Amino acid sequence: MSDASNAVTQLSGRMDKALATVLVTPSAEDRYFIGEALLGAAVLFVLNRYAVAYLDKLGLKPLAEQHAEATRGFLDRVRAKSVTAADREGQEVQLQQMLAAIRTQGRSAEAVRAAEQTLVQVLVDAGAMSAQAHETALEVSVIIQVIVCES
Repeated sequence: MSDASNAVTQLSGRMDKALATVLVTPSAEDRYFIGEALLGAAVLFVLNRYAVAYLDKLGLKPLAEQHAEATRGFLDRVRAKSVTAADREGQEVQLQQMLAAIRTQGRSAEAVRAAEQTLVQVLVDAGAMSAQAHETALEVSVIIQVIVCES
């Protein structure tokens, strides 16, 4: 199992389905309880968004910007209900690349804080409760750090 798949599996088991619903549905009028496929897409978005902020703080701005654009496009396709298996696979490959870059650069407490703060803001902007967003950001930090340190 790749590091990216491992991260997705771990967060999928922990991520609040209500938060995932808030994230993948553009408005309260459209909200519906999501299935496993959309949960996986929300998890990939969250992991990738965290990793983008982490890499940006490490000074890998070009790589972070490239992946940020792809991550935003992925969320747009999820919200439009037009995400494909290829989109999901692309996001998993992207996550794997970012995990490798994080591993190469080493752990940074500043990057962890920046990534957590960015993810909290993204989740709150999408409609999540602040406490829920903070809890999710901490869970993502733990998952990413454990995976990066294992390999």
